[in-house]
Amino acid sequence: MSRRLLVATANAGKQREFRRLLAHLPAEIVTPDEIGLDLEVEEPHPTYAENAAAKADAYARASGLLSLADDSGIEVAALDWGPGVRSARWGGATAATPIGSSRPSVTRPIAARGWSARSPSGFPGGTSPRSSCSAA
Repeated sequence: MSRRLLVATANAGKQREFRRLLAHLPAEIVTPDEIGLDLEVEEPHPTYAENAAAKADAYARASGLLSLADDSGIEVAALDWGPGVRSARWGGATAATPIGSSRPSVTRPIAARGWSARSPSGFPGGTSPRSSCSAA
């Protein structure tokens, strides 16, 4: 197999998922660590699609390989469908717990509105958190 496709993420879970989804392709799926690439790409754009495209472009330029990247986030009804595209940065640089667990930056604004952050039925209109993703 001479074709290689770079899955432009250091996230092991996303790497596994992309490998599963792309297994049918006639290409070798590689990751940044497998080709010795350590790259940090800014995600300044207002949409998932623009951030994914910026990452794919940066990884393609740095590696010389066709690259696939994604951007994703969580959107919570009780937070007016935020934090959205800013999910990774919403809890601050020191936030180590997954969004939506017990991270105070997520649970405090929800609790302040009188809703539960633990149960989907506690959100207004019976809605629950959703995850959004875009790939480029």
